[in-house]
Amino acid sequence: MNNKNSKLNINKKTVDQAAHDIESPLAILLILAQQCIGFTKEKAFEMLKTFASFIPIGIYWLDTNNIVIGANKNAIAIVGGKSIDDFLGKTPYEYYPHEMADCIVQHNNKVIKEKKTLSQEEKIIDATTGEIKYFIAYKTPLFDDNENVIGVLGTSVDITTEKLAEEHKKQSEFLSIEIEKQKEIIKLADQVSHDIRSPARSMYSMIENNADKIPEDIRISLRDTATNIIDVASSLIGRYEKGRTESGSGVEESQPIIASLSLMQILSEKKVQYTSSVSVINFTSEYSNESKLAFIKVQPSYFKRMISNLLNNAIEALDGKKGIIHLGLSVDEIKKDLRITIQDNGRGMSEEIASKIRSGATVATDKKEGHGIGLTQIREAIANNRGKFDITSKLGEGTTICVTFPLTTPPQWLAKDIKLNLGDTVVVLDDDTSIHGVWDSYFKAYLDKLQLKHFIIGTEAINFINTFPDKNKIFLLTDYELMKQGITGIDVIQKTDIFERSILVTSHYTDTKLQQQIIENGIRMLPKDLASGVSMHICESNEKCSLIDSRKVNIVICEDDELLANIEAGLFRSKNKQVDVYYNPDNFLKNISKYDHNTIMCIDNEFKDSKLSGFDVAKQLHEQGFTRLYLVSGREFERDKVPEYLTTILKDDIDTIVKLTES
Repeated sequence: MNNKNSKLNINKKTVDQAAHDIESPLAILLILAQQCIGFTKEKAFEMLKTFASFIPIGIYWLDTNNIVIGANKNAIAIVGGKSIDDFLGKTPYEYYPHEMADCIVQHNNKVIKEKKTLSQEEKIIDATTGEIKYFIAYKTPLFDDNENVIGVLGTSVDITTEKLAEEHKKQSEFLSIEIEKQKEIIKLADQVSHDIRSPARSMYSMIENNADKIPEDIRISLRDTATNIIDVASSLIGRYEKGRTESGSGVEESQPIIASLSLMQILSEKKVQYTSSVSVINFTSEYSNESKLAFIKVQPSYFKRMISNLLNNAIEALDGKKGIIHLGLSVDEIKKDLRITIQDNGRGMSEEIASKIRSGATVATDKKEGHGIGLTQIREAIANNRGKFDITSKLGEGTTICVTFPLTTPPQWLAKDIKLNLGDTVVVLDDDTSIHGVWDSYFKAYLDKLQLKHFIIGTEAINFINTFPDKNKIFLLTDYELMKQGITGIDVIQKTDIFERSILVTSHYTDTKLQQQIIENGIRMLPKDLASGVSMHICESNEKCSLIDSRKVNIVICEDDELLANIEAGLFRSKNKQVDVYYNPDNFLKNISKYDHNTIMCIDNEFKDSKLSGFDVAKQLHEQGFTRLYLVSGREFERDKVPEYLTTILKDDIDTIVKLTES
């Protein structure tokens, strides 16, 4: 027996030493294995069954095929089993997940192959609770009387509590490291924010100090750009340190904004940015009348960056090729939402990618797929501002992005329209002569009902109004910022005492101090960029008022392919034509009374969601007296199939469509 023992890789000295601590699982395991040496396989397994019932720790044994031969109650209880029958005659693959079973079986095979006592950490699922448990498993080979390995004898020590404590410690250490990293990021962001804000504020001051030397439209654009830089820099630090109250930093608060003006500003910046690509990229836009003065409550800089990123994506999708990017704005009166659409006729993307983007799934950055810029920021901006997002796309045709935000109540200072009385004298006060030209165009058709008086100097306007025979017949449209005159538009209104019949027309409408001042004085305010498009009411008496639409529409497009309709509209607008677009013929016909009979009407031939055809629509228009009717179709018609009042144009006949803009 001594010769056999010397060949079995069982260190007697180790066993003897371990035996002094009878509670040691490893010592017990080795002693049991030693006791079974020199017997046949059947006898060794029978002896283990007898010994195991008296052992205070969990003991189990398997044959060389990893089939469970036996285990005591303690071993079964440790893993949540009810009886030996749950395991007897089975391999680990039959009661543990495959990955766990692999770990156990590979370890058993190593013990058998190397004929050594080994240990490893094992993770198992408790059969009763389903909880994950962690063990240190000790395993030693079993030998028969011919020194052949007949199986593995094992015991496991539950270390779940210690393991969880260790994991918690690691997590705490990791968290501490992350906190330190976050502090460094905050410090860096703070420094970058400061470095950006300082020159931007200097730029802003230079603009203000030289305001009288810079044309107003350029001055406003420069000032908006400087403000945007300051806002982006301020929000940078706010992203990393919520609740920061230092002036010029912290999490940006939501506030009501006029979305149309933000879109105009961003689109204007993109046109300047891509000046070198004007022959490649044609930017177009269409804002419905209802949407121009619509307010939404958002974080302004986050909103602007989101729109900028969406436009950047559309630009990327063009691959430097000739294309059109269309920005649309409309109001859903039923849902009380503001709808923003950005369309391109670029490369498009697969439905798989579009579906992932819609669902919010992680999408790898891939400029070839057209979604490589700012997707995370876009999602954050939409989520933080109660918005919704949708995307449709076709490979080789283009992509349409739609974002919607809930409408919010307009502020009390907003002048939604201009209400005048027959015979009124409208006083226009502005130090920018170009603005007077805009108002001349606005009132040109109504000078038989009104008088128009222009002033550049505020004191002259005050003298005119205060010496006018009947101040109740005066209506004042005044700029706020009167350069180097020592007074503002509010001063003019106060000195003439015509608060109810005045509108402050200014680019400073976002100035909260100015807003508070006009609210306190009961003055209405109108953003200058939207002034020429606001509706006007002329009342001939207390009972009879007529609504004047100052925007003369030259061309109406009725086409259910939104991208194609917007491309056509872009061609017309590039020739300074006013265009209305309808995607449904039924909606078009409901609004037909607002157009002159000589308005050009471009009508699609087939509509997906209507029983009407293009011929049906044209017939109704002809019967109502419209004379310039065009059927824009994808196919040709025989001449005798087309009524005389209708002219057909093929959709790909761009030259003929463009000629309409010259008529």
